[in-house]
Amino acid sequence: MNERVHLVPKTPFNREEMERIAAGLDWTVHRVVERTKGEPDGVPFEIIWLSNDQESAIHWIEDHLLQVDYIAITGPSRLHTAETLSNIIEFHTPTSMVDLFSSTRDGDALMDAVRLLSIQCQEQFDHKLFSLLRWAVNDPTPIVRRVALVVASTIEWEQIEPLVQYVHDHDLDELVRFESGEVLKIIRDRAAHTGSGNRTGSEQ
Repeated sequence: MNERVHLVPKTPFNREEMERIAAGLDWTVHRVVERTKGEPDGVPFEIIWLSNDQESAIHWIEDHLLQVDYIAITGPSRLHTAETLSNIIEFHTPTSMVDLFSSTRDGDALMDAVRLLSIQCQEQFDHKLFSLLRWAVNDPTPIVRRVALVVASTIEWEQIEPLVQYVHDHDLDELVRFESGEVLKIIRDRAAHTGSGNRTGSEQ
């Protein structure tokens, strides 16, 4: 079971609105993490609350790299907390993401939708979401394909590596092929690190 629930609001939603909801639910601020200034890959801004039963940690994260604000919930009562929030805020689902992609009419809107996949795809594998990513890496516009590759680098599904390998082998744009190679390195390094961490002492 995924130990973290990820929620992406469907409509524009900001930090101040999240703080009002947290106060209304009597959550306690546990920590505020300021964004690392001057470092594109640095730590994003984050507020962490503890639920009033102390069984959930609710993270409001402003990811400046992906340009996505979202909520992540950890702890034993994370599903209950997610349900509570879902009664207050409307969040994206795989079906709503399909509708969002279908309704996009320009490259900027499509790239915004693709970035949301990075958060949506942190849960268990979903065929609808994977199909959307596959759609994005085959978009006619190279910049959309490049954004899709950045998103792919954040997803740990086993289906991602073959998809990126296909882009690396077949894309007609030299920069897209180069960046897909960099993403393959990220995916393989992460897999090697995870595999090493899962070994027992006798296996090392």
